[in-house]
Amino acid sequence: MDWVFAILWIVVGALLFWGGERLVRRLRGDQDRASALAAENAAHVFRIKSLEGETALIPGLRAKIAELEARPPTIVEKPVVKMIERPFDNTATMTRLQSLEKEAARIPDLKARIAELQSQPPKIVERMVDNPEHVARIQSLEAEVAIIPDLKAKIAELEARAPETVERIVERPIDNPEHLARIRRLEEEADVIPGLRARIDELERRPPEIIERPVERIVERLVDNPVHVAKIRALEKEAGLVPGLRRRIFDLQRRAAEDRDRRLRDLERRFDDIERALRRRDGASEEPANDAQSPDAGVAGTTIDVAAAKAEGFPIEGPNDLSIIAGLDSAAADALHRAGAGDFATIAAMTPAEILQVMRAGGATADLWTVESWPEQADLAAQNHWRALKALQGSLTAD
Repeated sequence: MDWVFAILWIVVGALLFWGGERLVRRLRGDQDRASALAAENAAHVFRIKSLEGETALIPGLRAKIAELEARPPTIVEKPVVKMIERPFDNTATMTRLQSLEKEAARIPDLKARIAELQSQPPKIVERMVDNPEHVARIQSLEAEVAIIPDLKAKIAELEARAPETVERIVERPIDNPEHLARIRRLEEEADVIPGLRARIDELERRPPEIIERPVERIVERLVDNPVHVAKIRALEKEAGLVPGLRRRIFDLQRRAAEDRDRRLRDLERRFDDIERALRRRDGASEEPANDAQSPDAGVAGTTIDVAAAKAEGFPIEGPNDLSIIAGLDSAAADALHRAGAGDFATIAAMTPAEILQVMRAGGATADLWTVESWPEQADLAAQNHWRALKALQGSLTAD
């Protein structure tokens, strides 16, 4: 029965400890509140006195607690049911044990099979690997073929474009012998390009050499994938159309420029005929011979009229402000200035190819189609033909 007394002592001690601790916490809280409210009004003072009266009960409560702690515990007998476990053979457990023993008996055979497989020599396996050269070639050809629809659309747009009449002042050009000689030299050099392209096509169609690279347990051998080879040939056929399409676009643009120049020359001749007819009607003499000037006479000694250019809407800041030329950005202007071609007269005397060469030397880039009109624009600016330059830039924008 000792354990019964022990339990009772524990229960009584826990109750006393819980009650005493709760009472102490309450008293401490009352004391804290009383100290916080000491400086308050009379109601607070009355509350403090009432709490002090309650705290006077604490000694009696503590004496009661001591009396209860000194009282021997009451003995109470309580029957206890004790569970007794007895091992026995479970049918399901015995069945599972037998199946596991059968599986464990196969472990030596499995280990022997693993050792046998590990002792065998490695097998050589051949695997089809895509040729990286073919894959790279396919990607480059697909990138070139992707521009074919744009080129065809550009050709259709140029072929369907209606002729338009542009009013501008055009000086009768005289071919520069140096330029003609340079063109002939470039044409002779360009004759070599078809042979070089044929050689490139021959080298591209040549099948790559098969390189066998030994590796551990696996040997990779580069082989020609028939699907890739067929795709390369199809893409090469389509890519072969790109130079022709580009040449056709260039020819159409050149033909349109020639037609525009021819119409302007016809208009100029008609204006000259009308002017001479008016002079004859008024009794004026024929226009003097010294009025006819060479195309370069108005370029070399003409001063740029900045005020007239601004009157026509050009945001020019000085006589050598090349930014008014359509398509000529600040990088190209800086490159031309560094090369000593920073005025309109110098650019007017250069060919588009020479301008591109100077720009590349100065670290700038541009398209040949963009640079093609710069000499003509610079010539009009050098002669202060601002209205004609405005009309030319308008036609270029419309194109």
